[in-house]
Amino acid sequence: KRIRIKSVFEFGTNVGNNLDLIKSLNKKIITAGVEINEFASKQASKKGHTIINNSILKLNENKLPKYDLTMSIGVLIHINPKSLKKVYSKIYNCSKKYILIAEYFNDYPISIKYRGHSNVLFKRDFAKEIKDQFKLKIVDYGFIWSEDKKYNQDNYNWFLLKK
Repeated sequence: KRIRIKSVFEFGTNVGNNLDLIKSLNKKIITAGVEINEFASKQASKKGHTIINNSILKLNENKLPKYDLTMSIGVLIHINPKSLKKVYSKIYNCSKKYILIAEYFNDYPISIKYRGHSNVLFKRDFAKEIKDQFKLKIVDYGFIWSEDKKYNQDNYNWFLLKK
């Protein structure tokens, strides 16, 4: 069955590349997000996305409209594990129907050194945690492999969940 999306909200938009890709598929899709980095949020805004320059943790999702799809791509890995349930709630509350989680995966929570720093990158089964917290259904999932030259990415898993 084909999924129809009219609006997308991204948690951690950076300069808006993921939202650009969505717009390239359908220019009518409303794209928005939250980004903590002021420079990156301005870059994404210049591309036509509605970006809130703020921390995800400080975002008041109750003042936002609901979006057909909310997504987190390579952002949850940088959230302190103590704050994850709060962030999962924000992702869930902003979504009308679908949630996309694309993050580094590990069967159990671990912390990885990142650019010489400790406790700033975490791997775990983010999708299972948010799925269980809100009793979501899995629509589809997959793996992006760093050896696949088509995508030129790190290794990560993605999960499309439905309310």
